[in-house]
Amino acid sequence: MHELLETLLPKFNQAFKSNVKITEVTVFSLQLSVKEALIMTNRQIYLLKKSFLGMKTYCFPLGEVDLRLTENELRVTSEQHSFNTTIKILDSRKRSLLTMALEKFSQIKNQS
Repeated sequence: MHELLETLLPKFNQAFKSNVKITEVTVFSLQLSVKEALIMTNRQIYLLKKSFLGMKTYCFPLGEVDLRLTENELRVTSEQHSFNTTIKILDSRKRSLLTMALEKFSQIKNQS
């Protein structure tokens, strides 16, 4: 399980800590790029995006978000929240970690 917990850049870590509830347990955290991080707890998916204007935190309950990995992209979609974004994943190590993380996401999502 420890291979799915990457150390996040300080700004991402701070944004996550200010949004996560004390009752949540982190399942995986991945620094996808210098501008994006993806974190899954036992209850929520957090997508953290750094932009010119600052840090934006998107938070979705597990049952209300869909994560799909294509060859070089992660698609994050939530119909309930009218959210759709694509993140390029060019690093093969990140793709491998993300594949393992998405398997865990599917298992936990199906249990809820």
